[in-house]
Amino acid sequence: MPINIRVDSKINDRLRDFRDEAGRRLGRSVSVIEAINACAHVMNKGL
Repeated sequence: MPINIRVDSKINDRLRDFRDEAGRRLGRSVSVIEAINACAHVMNKGL
């Protein structure tokens, strides 16, 4: 089942930038959910 996530365009732009950079570093495409999970992990690491 597909997951539909709506985010503000400013946040969407940052996610796209993150996905592009992660894809370049990993040598493969990075899904939206992978990017969201990675960002959530980094944000929650400080808590």
